[in-house]
Amino acid sequence: MKYKKKFNYNLKTLVPAILLATATAFSGCNKDKQKEKNEETFGYITPKDTVVLYFRINLQTLVSTENGTIDISDLLKYYISRPETNMIYAEPVDWWGGISTNIIHEIRTNYLEPVINASPKIRGRGDFDFKPGRTTEEDSLWFIQNGWTINKER
Repeated sequence: MKYKKKFNYNLKTLVPAILLATATAFSGCNKDKQKEKNEETFGYITPKDTVVLYFRINLQTLVSTENGTIDISDLLKYYISRPETNMIYAEPVDWWGGISTNIIHEIRTNYLEPVINASPKIRGRGDFDFKPGRTTEEDSLWFIQNGWTINKER
């Protein structure tokens, strides 16, 4: 005895589902081939973000003070010149609490402002851990406008 069971397929839902599955599969393959083609012919350059860490005792990663003049460091010049560098973030490390109001202002005007003004690629990031009340309102606003935070963890 043979059993024959008939299945009724609704072609209105089956055909679009099959077409969608094949289109998805082929579009994924096409993207991989396009990426390989770009790598072979032009070289594949991915924009990237760079973080430059600096300490309160040593700002040499940001600035160089040769011949009594303050200029941005060779490291920052290198990152600025690279076409694949998207953004450069200057991030403070360590405890900044033992600094007076005058020193905070000097660090901002003599070191950090020239760095930020050197290129639109450079931006601040991270938290300055100053003692509460040590920064002036002008300095605080400048730090915040350029991407840093002050005493964030308190």
